[in-house]
Amino acid sequence: MHTQHSTIELDQLFVQLREIPVNDEAVALLYKYLVEREDHEVVDMRPYSIADEWGIEREVVLKLFLYSTKLGLLNLSWNLICPNCRVSTEQTSSLNQLDNQIHCDFCGVDYTANFDRYVELNFTVHPFIRKAERSVYCVGGPAISPHVFIQKQIAPGAIEEIKLDHVHEQIRLRVLRNNSVIEIKQHFPHGVDIEEKSLGGLEKLPTLIFNGNWNQDKVDFEGTEFRMLCRNETDNAIVIVLEKSVWDDVTVTAAKVTSMKEFRQLFSSEVLAPGNQVGVENVAFLFTDLLGSTVFYEEVGDALAYGQVRRHFEFMLHWIEHNGGALVKTIGDAVMAVFETPEQAVRAALDIQSRVHEFNANSLPLEPIIIKTGVHYGHAIAVNSNGILDYFGRNVNIAARVQGLSNGEDIILSHECTERPAVIQLLEQYRAEFVTFSAALKGIQETHQLTRIRVPRAQTLTVKSE
Repeated sequence: MHTQHSTIELDQLFVQLREIPVNDEAVALLYKYLVEREDHEVVDMRPYSIADEWGIEREVVLKLFLYSTKLGLLNLSWNLICPNCRVSTEQTSSLNQLDNQIHCDFCGVDYTANFDRYVELNFTVHPFIRKAERSVYCVGGPAISPHVFIQKQIAPGAIEEIKLDHVHEQIRLRVLRNNSVIEIKQHFPHGVDIEEKSLGGLEKLPTLIFNGNWNQDKVDFEGTEFRMLCRNETDNAIVIVLEKSVWDDVTVTAAKVTSMKEFRQLFSSEVLAPGNQVGVENVAFLFTDLLGSTVFYEEVGDALAYGQVRRHFEFMLHWIEHNGGALVKTIGDAVMAVFETPEQAVRAALDIQSRVHEFNANSLPLEPIIIKTGVHYGHAIAVNSNGILDYFGRNVNIAARVQGLSNGEDIILSHECTERPAVIQLLEQYRAEFVTFSAALKGIQETHQLTRIRVPRAQTLTVKSE
């Protein structure tokens, strides 16, 4: 179905959108998309999927959608995704309406909202522009469940064949509502032509039995063709689903978008309800502070020192945002920022330390600032703190303590950062010198493996472009 659009309002808003520094090609494609596509394609839009279709960088399209929402072209919504069936169980227009305890009626499970995976940001054309009608599926259409390869009902006592050709990713078998899941392991034996290998007739196929639970814990198969018989030994019909084990990467998660400067600037009111908290499994924290700031205030006076600190915040903010992060807050002279990945946070820290001499050269004759820096990566809790989206938890404390071990003009990285190959590659690109050491962190029980980084000044660097 294709509803009519309001041309005058649409054209006026796109004139405003073109005045914003966004990709012109993407703007033109969005106009065409909103005008020409069917109703179901302009509701619950996923920016990354559309970006892939257009052949434009995903981040560019996501930013375009955020600006378009601010102008009134689109509405945003938060879809709460069931971790079992991966279908939206609830939708809310604002984070402050989000409940961290969710129930999926279809699966019959309760789960806790998680910013990394279970809270997805979608966009719908604004009804003022076009009154698109949302299609409703009783179980889930192909756009709702793209991870599902096969869905089949098996009558009581019946046997059905499950067959999937050209398997090139991890898969699993699940019984709807019962939530019994079996992971299916693919093997590639040596010396066997896997494309030619055949299991033969149905009588030679292995049989999986469901009697309220599966009769085995896992399934192994060889090659790229999966074939198996499933027998239902219960008194009721069951529905089995063969699906991808790994979640698609086209989801714009709440963890992703809330770490973007554009989102925090355009939608500063988008915070959780007071007292509510949501888990974030993976988030990178950058903490910085100034070395000897108390002495600095005493030597130059409050007015000059405050002006220098303010300019230092602007310097920090530039490199945080340049590397895809967002400023959470400043505390005195200290900065707390968040990033989606540790690679982004480490690159921001490297840029800051390799270029702080430029900031100091432009601040003469004032004494140079010396920055202490620490980066850590892990789970945290997102909360509403005085009207901003803030983060708390053990890993936030670790990140702050890691920064506290900095001597100035260096970066302290936790093991959770340096264990990632992409971070090591970054250190090599920046020709950083590093020393690993163990240290106890104040208030944290165990000893932590840390790395102290020193990076040469920017003018001596030749950093490879990404």
